Amino acid sequence: MKFLKRSLPVFGLLLALLLAGCGGKTPEQMLNNAAEQMESAKNVECSATMNIEYSMVGQSMKMQMQMDSVSFTEPQKAKCDMTLTIDIPGMGSQTQQMEMYVDEEYTYTGMDGVWVKTAMPDLETTETINAELYEDLNALLLANEPVSEEVNGVKTNKFTAVITEEMLGRVLGMMAGSIDSESLGMVTGMFEGIGEIPFEYWLDAKTDMPVQMRVDMAKAMETMLKNTLAQGGFGEIADIDVTVSAAELTMQYKNVNAAADFEIPEEAKAAEEIPLVQE
Repeated sequence: MKFLKRSLPVFGLLLALLLAGCGGKTPEQMLNNAAEQMESAKNVECSATMNIEYSMVGQSMKMQMQMDSVSFTEPQKAKCDMTLTIDIPGMGSQTQQMEMYVDEEYTYTGMDGVWVKTAMPDLETTETINAELYEDLNALLLANEPVSEEVNGVKTNKFTAVITEEMLGRVLGMMAGSIDSESLGMVTGMFEGIGEIPFEYWLDAKTDMPVQMRVDMAKAMETMLKNTLAQGGFGEIADIDVTVSAAELTMQYKNVNAAADFEIPEEAKAAEEIPLVQE
């Protein structure tokens, strides 16, 4: 009996550890929980920063784009404030600000007090593309075990993946019915040979809510710039002097279901409509 009494605390500890292990979440469950929470969210705010460093024909440049966005599902609308800063050594820096709003019908873009609006593309096609992207990206993220990492004081599980050219090619193929063949050809040519794009995704370790994502697009952007210049008649790709040393996008999620509401300005709604694809 004494042996049993002394053993009970040990058995209790072992049982607690076993139960804790049984209640643990798999990486697939974490990602599914994250997707379900974001899909059911009524609103969310995001802050994103993109830093780009590149040189063209020996001239180096630095660019930073800061984006603060908020989106709602009922009704469907979104807002994004963007600040672009371009720094050219020896020439100083220039800053440009832009506002963008989206509703179920139009995208409204404003710069220096001038607004234009364009009709939204086929939402059914967009939803199909998003579903395809999610399925492909989910499979890529599950290929590697997540690791524990702290982000701004929050304990997270960090997932990593590599977005492939094949994956982007399938998405472009799905766009065939929503834009004209000439524009699709230009976009397809721009993405040709971009290779792999490293992708990182952090989920809150307790709630599985997305905390942050990061995409490294340096090599992809260099290839896209060269392809675009080649399409424009600036020479063969191998001869175009463009180097992108950094192109990193970092996005952080916040205020899920507690985002600040907004209204689309009347001057934006009254703006001149321009076609998404110019004739």
